[in-house]
Amino acid sequence: VALLLCSFALRLWRLDGKGLWWDESLSLWRAEQSLGVILSNHIAVPGSITTDQHPPLYFALLRGVLLVGGSSDWSLRFPSVVWATLLVVLLYLMGTRLRNPRTGLLSALFGACSPFLLWYAQEARMYTMVAALGLAVFYALWCAFVDHRWAWAVGAVVLAVAAVGTQYLFGLALPCALGVAICLWPRRANTSTPAATASRPVKRRFSVAVYVGAAVLLVALALAAAWVWRLLPTLAAGRQYIGLSEMLLDALNAFSLGLSVERAQIWPLLIVFGGVYVAGVVSLWRHPPPTTSSRRASRWAGLILVLGYVLAPIVGMWLLSLFVPIYMGSRYVLLSSPAFYLGLGLGVEALGRKRRWPAWVVGVVLLGAMGLSTYNYFYVPRYAVKEDHRAAARAIAVAERVGDGIIVTAPENVTVFEHYYWGRCPVIPLPARAMTGNPDPAELVRDLTEAIAPFDRVWLVHCRTEFSDPDNLVTQWLDTNLLLLQRRELPSWGSEVTLSAYQVQWPVQEYVEPPAGASEPVGEVGGVLALERYALRAHDVQGEVLQVSAVDQAEGRFLGETPPGAVIGVHLQWLVLQPLPNLRTSLRLVDEDGVIWSQSDADAYAYLPTSAWPVGASVRHEPDVRVLPGTPPGRYTLQLWVYGADDGQVKSYRERATGIETPWLNLGVVMVGG
Repeated sequence: VALLLCSFALRLWRLDGKGLWWDESLSLWRAEQSLGVILSNHIAVPGSITTDQHPPLYFALLRGVLLVGGSSDWSLRFPSVVWATLLVVLLYLMGTRLRNPRTGLLSALFGACSPFLLWYAQEARMYTMVAALGLAVFYALWCAFVDHRWAWAVGAVVLAVAAVGTQYLFGLALPCALGVAICLWPRRANTSTPAATASRPVKRRFSVAVYVGAAVLLVALALAAAWVWRLLPTLAAGRQYIGLSEMLLDALNAFSLGLSVERAQIWPLLIVFGGVYVAGVVSLWRHPPPTTSSRRASRWAGLILVLGYVLAPIVGMWLLSLFVPIYMGSRYVLLSSPAFYLGLGLGVEALGRKRRWPAWVVGVVLLGAMGLSTYNYFYVPRYAVKEDHRAAARAIAVAERVGDGIIVTAPENVTVFEHYYWGRCPVIPLPARAMTGNPDPAELVRDLTEAIAPFDRVWLVHCRTEFSDPDNLVTQWLDTNLLLLQRRELPSWGSEVTLSAYQVQWPVQEYVEPPAGASEPVGEVGGVLALERYALRAHDVQGEVLQVSAVDQAEGRFLGETPPGAVIGVHLQWLVLQPLPNLRTSLRLVDEDGVIWSQSDADAYAYLPTSAWPVGASVRHEPDVRVLPGTPPGRYTLQLWVYGADDGQVKSYRERATGIETPWLNLGVVMVGG
């Protein structure tokens, strides 16, 4: 019980610490649909409808969880935690059946400490569920044929159907289940004894249950096989052939120390893990598990479970890969990992029979190595994030301003981005036709041109485009045709997310003489820049656009009810009077006592410094400042300071109408709401 509780606590620890990645977003999308859509196995990616390569049972159960607990990361991953914890119980029960309670406890201990199971216990996918269901199938078969209980036989069939309905690949493990059933099938005995006569009705019911269950399982397998046959043309997308030796090494590395280590650095430990597992297999051959079958049949039943259950899915996937590559990493063989932990438990128990202290040393080494990998999983930066859509969404939400739009490429990333995004900007997935792998460049240019037209600034969230935009045409076109304002890479263990911002309209334009009667420039900065006009924009509490211009401010109208957290965008139109040094601007939100409550200092443009602004040109410049959360309601002044980037010298502002010169330009009054 203590081990079970510790295992549960470990899997809950920092359960939502890592953001969702693409695979998990597919789980989220399916779980949020109706039951009919879930059962159809279809996924509506913006611009296309695809067929999921996993069956619907896990997603149907996840839908029920989300209806109760909401769609937070914690709720999405909690079912995986439960299944991984249940697997610890099953390892104890199965290990006890194979040898004794000590073996069961050791097997459960290795399963509880497994970094591989921890990794997928904290992922909203079906892998821990199919692993638990798979081991439950073998345990139910063992109980059914050893104890002659027809209810366990029915349970084994139900569990097998559920496992195939969770992951089609479990079908590769069913020959092992059949082998165990054949080995443990009750042999004929003397039928003339009173005990045998009394047990005939029980055995008859048991046989009927087994035959009916086998028929049901065959029907389920036939349906699953028919569905997989339909999926075959799509299985090769994004996959390549992996050799059998590489699959076996990948599985050994994953089962032993998980994914938060580098195989090349820990290969001696893999030899130790593999040696202990082989020792467990040998021990099972020499000392078959206690059953009512013959010693030979019992030996083969144990070997099929501990050895065959590990090898059959791997070899089966390799054979299928000779025709269609289907292997996508060790998560596909997690379903057979419980047999490996049973082998470890048997191996350590066998060592303990001969010499207790070597068994203790080996056990400590194995658990210590697992603990180191678990530490890496939680605390080493390389494994801190799988795909950082959460950071991208939050970065945009706190920095967005009026006139912004968001392009997400590839479109299949929209679900996970919108899961974290709480801002107000429109989110546009491009290419418009997703998952084709070959977007039409002319059509894409037209779509991009239409998409950016309504906006002053566009954010690009770029990640995992090998399916929809393998040549990165979206990024190339934006880099070529718009002004790049910033680019930030968000590294992760999986695919890197790149966040970029672009100015839609090229800021440098030829100066056009204003018509007669037009207002004069507002003022000059340091005698080198003339401010022709400006405007302030922000969202209010309801999301409506607030906007005031220099004329409005002069007439006493101000930017009102701007909530804390909102970004105030300033649209400045400069006329370059003289060659410029590199200048920076500083926007400051100042209260009536002169206290600065928010300040934003930045170059005018990261990739277009003021020293590159041509004399006589009209330049559009849009700095912004955020009203920080916690700013008290009241009346504030927005100041604009201009200073040298190299020397920090302030360029004074001279108002054109009055000739008054001040260190800063007063852009007007901003009212901060509650």
